[in-house]
Amino acid sequence: MKKLVALFLVCTLFSSCDDGDIYFDSLSFPSNLNISKCATNELYYKAYNSELLAIELLSSGTPILNTSLTIGQLNTITTSSSNTLYYRLYDGAVTAATICGNLPPASPAVVKEYTSKSGATMEYTLNMTVEPSTSQPNRFSILYNYIINFKNLVLVNDQQEEIKYSVFNFGTTATLPENTNTINFDSTNITYCEGNGFYSASNSQLIRFNIPESLPALGNSTTIALNDTNTLNIKTYKEAITSPAGTNYCQNNPDKTVAEDWTARSGSLKITHTEAVENNVNTQVYTFVLETAVFSKATRTFTVTDANLGTYKVVE
Repeated sequence: MKKLVALFLVCTLFSSCDDGDIYFDSLSFPSNLNISKCATNELYYKAYNSELLAIELLSSGTPILNTSLTIGQLNTITTSSSNTLYYRLYDGAVTAATICGNLPPASPAVVKEYTSKSGATMEYTLNMTVEPSTSQPNRFSILYNYIINFKNLVLVNDQQEEIKYSVFNFGTTATLPENTNTINFDSTNITYCEGNGFYSASNSQLIRFNIPESLPALGNSTTIALNDTNTLNIKTYKEAITSPAGTNYCQNNPDKTVAEDWTARSGSLKITHTEAVENNVNTQVYTFVLETAVFSKATRTFTVTDANLGTYKVVE
């Protein structure tokens, strides 16, 4: 009788039993538990108490999850000997050191292990969110993470006992520091290019734009509508782009890896012309302010208002 009750409880825990296999919709991981990643490799995992789900996501030595993927596009790979999902039960609490260390620790020890059979489908989608800073105006964090699901997944242990899922929602990766970029609109010096083009380069960021008319006369201002012709583009790079003497970014791009590329095609740019005396020299000062601008990348947008792009100065 006790054995029958125990069998009933097992079947209830895993939803249903059929033909000796175990079918269930989810493990005991909390629904709000994000997927973590080891810092030194491409191992993605979920750890909760003594349980672990983990998979290494590499293809021919190249990371499968990367921010060059098309945002919102569903991608798929097939589980194989090189992309195996592991489910492990330990005899103690699981930590990042347990999972990501170079040498396996003596404790906790693995009590049970299931691995995925080849042929399941892993679906993964790159997701992006834009978060404005709560402390600094016109500064935005661009955050990337990934949503991962499995279809027709079969996990098997050494005794050939199988656990099957028609659909298994692995979850969403936590936002990693390397997957976070910053865009800011701090006032800086602006450089003039021929043909009414302008740019500003600061740290790892480059802003470029053209205006369709002449600069305003002294004491006046002009407002330019941004559109498909009069665009304002902002790029950020993985490295600093501090300009050496003579560097001109009117046409040439920095020889650096692009992290972000956003373009505004709607809004307005106001240019005001004033005069100042700097170092005993009369200087014409043109101040560029984004009254409003909607920047877009793929399906995502963010809006900037009253952002001072900087000044263009002409010494008389």
